Amino acid sequence: MPREAGVGLFPAIPTIGRTDYASVTPPWVEDKMDRGIARYVFPRTGRGAVVLFDVDSHETLHRLLNEWADFIPAEFGIYPLMEPEAIRGFLKEDSGDFSN
Repeated sequence: MPREAGVGLFPAIPTIGRTDYASVTPPWVEDKMDRGIARYVFPRTGRGAVVLFDVDSHETLHRLLNEWADFIPAEFGIYPLMEPEAIRGFLKEDSGDFSN
C-alpha cells in the first residue's frame, strides 16, 4: 500500500523558551513523533516549523491536518513521497507507455 506524506507548517512559537528546541515542539507533534506518525520536525528560519508525516492513507493525513488546524492556524503544503526502494522498482517497471 502506498504511503502518504504531508508537510505542515506551524506558525510563530512564543518567544519564551524559543532557544530550547525541545520546548518549541508542541505536545501534539511530540505525540505523533513517539507513535511514528511524524518522522521529522524541522524548525524554519525565522518562525514556524516543517513536519514530515508518514501515514498509511489520505484519510489519516486528512485527519491529522484537521486536528492541527483546529488548534494552530497553519498553512499546509502536501508533497507525496516514495521510499527510495519503491521509486527504484517503479522506474524499473516503467516502460514509458502512458496510454493505460
